[in-house]
Amino acid sequence: MHDFQNIHSNKTPIKNKVFTKSATENLIEALNSIQAEEIKVRNTVSKSLYEISNDTSSYSGPSFNIFNQHYKFKNYRADRMKILLQFETVVNQTNTDDQANNPDDTNEGNADQPKQEFFIFANITFELNAKNKGESHFSVASLESSWVDGKTKRLNDIVKEIPNGNKIENSMHFEHAIQILFATSITIFCVYLANNLPIFKNITFSEIYIFIISFILFSNLWTYASKGILALRNFYFPSVDIISSKRKSWLVILTIMVTTSFFGWTLNYIWELLFKSTP
Repeated sequence: MHDFQNIHSNKTPIKNKVFTKSATENLIEALNSIQAEEIKVRNTVSKSLYEISNDTSSYSGPSFNIFNQHYKFKNYRADRMKILLQFETVVNQTNTDDQANNPDDTNEGNADQPKQEFFIFANITFELNAKNKGESHFSVASLESSWVDGKTKRLNDIVKEIPNGNKIENSMHFEHAIQILFATSITIFCVYLANNLPIFKNITFSEIYIFIISFILFSNLWTYASKGILALRNFYFPSVDIISSKRKSWLVILTIMVTTSFFGWTLNYIWELLFKSTP
């Protein structure tokens, strides 16, 4: 039995990164380098696990070649990817003297061969999730704190080499700006309706009633529409993107054109309301 209560670990979040096919291959090449070094410098064996999945397919197993097949499709996108390296080291060897005391455990074929017992010395995990913001991270765990610190620094350097992406779209400033701009536009649009709807002109203070009713209506619609916009943002511009190649920017261009046209109309109406209507 071994005491794992004093295990050291470090968990580092990953965000605003685009794991393209080439970037993922570079990442795995770097991890394989770490794996080879550990096997060389200490009495260690290593096990690998590669997982990748989306809505239609998944793979889980030790073969990088099969894992890599999923990145050969054009415009392929994954929802989740996990890479695990597990290092095991020898804790003791049971020699022939031990076997002599336990004759039931010996046979002619392995009587002179010592038995090796292994336990998990350390592991490295990369877990990426394109659907759930904030769940992507890499973690390092070991019984040696210096090993954890050294590998964490090295992995940080590796992650820095992964292309950045979708940083603006996933920032809190972007969400706040969208909320403020659309709230302002809804207010201006309600003012426009109040001044231009002739249906209730015969009612006293009809402009006020129209403004209040339309504002309540559009505010409630915006509550649901904003969730849809954020869902589209998370789908097309996830904090961590796992895709064969970088996305085309046509959606961004189209969104900017529509938004610019809408806010252009808003500013034009404010100008007419404040200046051209003045006698």
